[in-house]
Amino acid sequence: MSVGYLTSDTQLRLGGSYTPGPREQVYADAEVAVLIGPDGQAAGYACALELCDLAGEDDPELVVARNLFHRAFTLGPVGGGTPKTGRLVIDGQVRAEGPVPDDLVERIDRVRTVLRSVGEDLAAADLVITGSVVQHRVLPGEQVRAEVDDLGSVTLSIDAVPA
Repeated sequence: MSVGYLTSDTQLRLGGSYTPGPREQVYADAEVAVLIGPDGQAAGYACALELCDLAGEDDPELVVARNLFHRAFTLGPVGGGTPKTGRLVIDGQVRAEGPVPDDLVERIDRVRTVLRSVGEDLAAADLVITGSVVQHRVLPGEQVRAEVDDLGSVTLSIDAVPA
């Protein structure tokens, strides 16, 4: 299992837009974010949308260490509910749909194990994006919406590539 990281530097506001580089092959991932509660367990869930560039063929360890594939993300509000199905809607058409993995708790435990191995840990109010539910290529000029049942949706636009 690999664990990447996201920072506020690449977080886009809801409804925001992303401008890809000229050689990027942008893919959208519908994901589930888990809010860590005071007891260290899941306290809620949110719909997440991550944009990745899959044009490169870099070494997997280098990809994780430098966060090479990640480009941008946005998060919906945290709520209750039980996430069951995720989908990507591109320009109003469902392009990918699939079940939310039923091992979200185990994924959080694996993240915690990796963090502890380097002297870190999850803390209350951390948000952990648990990996792609579904993924699909998005092109400049398209609008992409990630939806997760019982959690709502988040939307981003892909701007035209600069000349």
